[in-house]
Amino acid sequence: MRQHGSTLFTTASWPMHKNKVNAQGATEPLETFLLNSFVRRCSAADQLKTTIKQSGASLTRKGRSRNWLLIITPSQKKHLCSAIYQANQPSWLWLIKRLNDSAAPACASDIKQAALDNPGITVSQLVNLTSCTLAEARNVLDEIEWRD
Repeated sequence: MRQHGSTLFTTASWPMHKNKVNAQGATEPLETFLLNSFVRRCSAADQLKTTIKQSGASLTRKGRSRNWLLIITPSQKKHLCSAIYQANQPSWLWLIKRLNDSAAPACASDIKQAALDNPGITVSQLVNLTSCTLAEARNVLDEIEWRD
């Protein structure tokens, strides 16, 4: 049993936040990620925590363990992935891989938009950012390069 304000909840009825209202008033689903050994896996962990919180996501430590819980919307996830790439910290790339493991495969327009949003992005960075195949990333980058 847990107490929230003056209301007593059982563990099964504890309020779960599954959606978040964004700035435009639309509802976005929340995704939850367990980040095991978060601080030990990356250098400059405090800077990464700040970057995560600036994206609007919620990062909390899970009890007294070294595991952390990240609660994030899809739009915040895109913002965070871009910010991590721009920070140019190789030890942070595992977080992008972890976030993209659960993502649905990106369509061609999403891949193209990601490439346009990040000029100078490499093929491998585009693959990590959008969870597309290597061939799809190459096709999109060639299309953007040759359209000029």
